[in-house]
Amino acid sequence: MASIYSMSGEVTGSVDLPEAVFGIEPNHDVLWDSVRVYLANQRQGSASTLNRSEVNKSGSKPWRQKGTGRARAGTARSPIWVGGGVIFGPKPKDYSMNLPKKKKRLAVRSALSSKAQDEELMVVDRFALQEPKTRRVVEALKNLGLWPRKCLLVTHAYDEALWRAARNLKGVTVRTARSLTPYEILDCEALVVDQASVNVLGEVLGG
Repeated sequence: MASIYSMSGEVTGSVDLPEAVFGIEPNHDVLWDSVRVYLANQRQGSASTLNRSEVNKSGSKPWRQKGTGRARAGTARSPIWVGGGVIFGPKPKDYSMNLPKKKKRLAVRSALSSKAQDEELMVVDRFALQEPKTRRVVEALKNLGLWPRKCLLVTHAYDEALWRAARNLKGVTVRTARSLTPYEILDCEALVVDQASVNVLGEVLGG
């Protein structure tokens, strides 16, 4: 059971949270795996360096082998020269990973249950914005006692007005109920979901 708040911070009712989604014992091993996979998938893997065969320098011998008093040198592409090739440098690589579907669902349920147990979950009746104004979101979060904490706002469907109003606020993220990731849930200090999202999460994750 959780209280339902309005955007003005008043309690307007209560809602039963699905036990299968918000009341399980968090599986920390699965959460760890899901966070590791999420962070790995954020890597671009585009770092690249030139080895000695790719450096755009002459391959001819800089000076004769003997008689100059200088160390022997065969090419300016040598890794020990400034501007030469890089030994064992990074090359483009695909770091993407994946989790089985069941583990993904368990990870999301574990993250939601963790927030509920830590009392970092709040349910609002709806995110009602008449216009996409950032100050309206700040006012609502202040009314709820959440400003300036790091918040994740969850809507049952895409809300362009809310997204446009919150996109410039540092620490405030907007997601739909079907696009939640365990990392974003755990990373926020307050998880704010609208009442319709509770039903969506129950349908998607409760089965």
